[in-house]
Amino acid sequence: MQFQAGTMQQLLKTMQLKREWTQKQKEIEKSPLIELIQQAQKERKMSSIKSLLMTGKRLNSEEKAYLLKYDPTLYQKVKMVEEEQEAFKRAMKKARTKDEVDRLNFTKTQQFTVEMSHIIKSPMPAGAKQAAVEFIEFRAAAIREAFNQFILEGKYSKLPSEAELEKKRLSKKKVLKKERAKREQAKIEQAKRERIRNESAKRERVIKERKAEQKKQEMKLLNGTAPPSPEIDYDAPIKADNYFAYTRFAEKDLKFEFKKGKKISEMA
Repeated sequence: MQFQAGTMQQLLKTMQLKREWTQKQKEIEKSPLIELIQQAQKERKMSSIKSLLMTGKRLNSEEKAYLLKYDPTLYQKVKMVEEEQEAFKRAMKKARTKDEVDRLNFTKTQQFTVEMSHIIKSPMPAGAKQAAVEFIEFRAAAIREAFNQFILEGKYSKLPSEAELEKKRLSKKKVLKKERAKREQAKIEQAKRERIRNESAKRERVIKERKAEQKKQEMKLLNGTAPPSPEIDYDAPIKADNYFAYTRFAEKDLKFEFKKGKKISEMA
């Protein structure tokens, strides 16, 4: 029993000592010196976070949680900076040329310059002016970091310039023009060949018809049913009342002509 009573007393004494130590810690924490130390630590942490923002770097989850706890206003600004940076990245990703990416970057730079100029000239209080300038610097750093990263990843070098695209377009246009000219020439050649075939067929048909007519007249002469035909002078101009007529086919690139002094059988 004495052992148990001693143990209980020891336990109560230990608890009392813990309460006293806890109370002492609270008193220490409330002392001006501790408050100064904590304030200095907070300022160092905030300075480290702002240094990261000035270089355009992204904050990790721990740093964002710290801002949310100790500086909610700056936390909201950080979210706005990240959203603007993401929008800029998407715009660069959609760009088709180096020149377009350069214009995006230049436009953003000009935007920040104009905003900075307006803030500096504005009559707002010094503290508010400093915070506004600082916010613009965070935004500009984030855009600059995104642009540099785009270059380092090799995405910028893979894009053509507008001059290269124009040269490629003109070259393609020239090739298409040549191909179109070839197709047109092929059509002309095809039309010529078709005319030649048609004229040749027509010539053969005329010759065949006139041979048949001559043979028919010869048969009539043999049967005595037709008067004798006059002697044909092949050196004289061919007349329409002869058994075969002078025929001439003329086109732009093709000419067929029954020559004088040749019989139809020789011309076939």
